Amino acid sequence: MFITTSDNIKLNVKKTGTGKVVLFVHEFGGDQRSWKPQVSYFSRRYECITFNARGYPPSDVPKSIDSYSQERAVEDIYDVMNVKKDGYSDFQFISSWSMNFGIKYPKKTISLTIAASGYGAEKNHEDYFRRLSSDVANQFIKLG
Repeated sequence: MFITTSDNIKLNVKKTGTGKVVLFVHEFGGDQRSWKPQVSYFSRRYECITFNARGYPPSDVPKSIDSYSQERAVEDIYDVMNVKKDGYSDFQFISSWSMNFGIKYPKKTISLTIAASGYGAEKNHEDYFRRLSSDVANQFIKLG
């Protein structure tokens, strides 16, 4: 199914199972299919929701760079959460977008699980994050 975000972008959303809700938010290197093993397991007891973020087909791929940001990703999560008229309240989130969501909307979640996530780079901070990532990689090489 598709939902329409508050800025009129269509996101592909999939629900599996029933019960309290676990929302899986993919990171830069994947899409909703990345969560297949976890959804297969958790959907036995929970309603698992996955979605493809904007820019990841079959969700819309806006052409304007202004359509992408950490803040916009947070609002997309909010829009996905509000698919049901009464919204959701019990969530497990995974990704840096989820961390930012928890900071902005702490009363909308019971818990957050942040795993294997990086902050990502806003376009205006791209050079900084590239240097920082390179420095971290060099430290791994140097120190093991």
